[in-house]
Amino acid sequence: MVDREKVLVQVFSPSAPIEQVDLFFGRVNQLYQVRDAISERGQHCVLFGERGVGKTSLANIIYRTLQGVMCIKVTCNRNDSFKGLWAKALSKVTFHVTETGVGFTPILKKNPHQLDLFLPERTDITAVDLERVFENLDENVLFIFDEFDSIVDNDIKARFADTLKNLSDNSAHVTVLLVGIAEDINDLIGNHPSLERCVRQVNMPRMNEEELGEIIDYGFSELELHIEHNVRSRVINFSSGFPHYTHLLSKYIADDAIKNDKSMADMYSFDFAVRMALSNAQQQIRNAFQKATISSKEIAHFENVLYAVATAQADEFDSSTANEILTEFNKITKLGNSRESITYHLGTLCKFERGEILMKVGSSKNVKYKFTSPLMKSFIKLKYYSKNITQSI
Repeated sequence: MVDREKVLVQVFSPSAPIEQVDLFFGRVNQLYQVRDAISERGQHCVLFGERGVGKTSLANIIYRTLQGVMCIKVTCNRNDSFKGLWAKALSKVTFHVTETGVGFTPILKKNPHQLDLFLPERTDITAVDLERVFENLDENVLFIFDEFDSIVDNDIKARFADTLKNLSDNSAHVTVLLVGIAEDINDLIGNHPSLERCVRQVNMPRMNEEELGEIIDYGFSELELHIEHNVRSRVINFSSGFPHYTHLLSKYIADDAIKNDKSMADMYSFDFAVRMALSNAQQQIRNAFQKATISSKEIAHFENVLYAVATAQADEFDSSTANEILTEFNKITKLGNSRESITYHLGTLCKFERGEILMKVGSSKNVKYKFTSPLMKSFIKLKYYSKNITQSI
């Protein structure tokens, strides 16, 4: 009999990236692309995508499983300088130099050195300085810079672009993997046409239903629990492609089943999980929803518009037209509203006073709407489901 309480926190981890290989599911294509880029001399890689799709988890798997390459991983923050980032990375590289001792019978010793000690003492360093540092290495090294989107200084981005180009030409045994939230490589590092030859771009999309199902099936199998088919399907649907919500809902579903000594997780467990997921959702998400809907007169209208956006038919970019949103809005309110009745609210929800919870995309004639934070969609779908549960009681 497994210790379910102990296994539960291992198989479902909504708050932390995956670090164990046996807990990592899907992303076969992206994993292959990144590894293929790393294996090619002189090639670097940029892994980008929406928040919450598992970029850091994939970087962790690369870091822990890559064979024949020294892997160094650094997490960036907005206060880092160009030199500071590289100093953090190089301080993790230790190599040994054979040196002769002193005396009549000198002994050969292998003394450890940290690579950051070879950086110039001045504040500013260049790609050429890094090239000289790497002359001290004779093995293949991969530097992973995670959360690179936190770097907002364009000068630092430009220096990284210069460094990638320089390393590709002159230090082919050194590879850099940049990981961050972005719609494309230009958002992450800027527009540098010279990088096209030496940088592989790997987009990390949302997980598909099969991949999300693998997370659920593995976790419940390890817990020696069963899950009703319709509950499993609801978890996948409400996750909207984000593994965070799959882990979050599955965690509380399993927790309820364990505490109530169930062998099968049912809809009662799912309803419990929805309530717990909403109360334990990221504070930033909860605050944004509250700011968008708070109003003494129109709170229901704003909520219903957001519910409609969350459930409306959407294109491949998760954007919906006003007419598509109106269709869902009328289903929710059971009223025959015209498009003009929600256009004002959609526009207002894109403004600062409502927290810019929505954003407009496309031209004025073909404008569409989507959530500014992609994780908001799942939260609001859960919110709408929870509201219907409460009303039916």
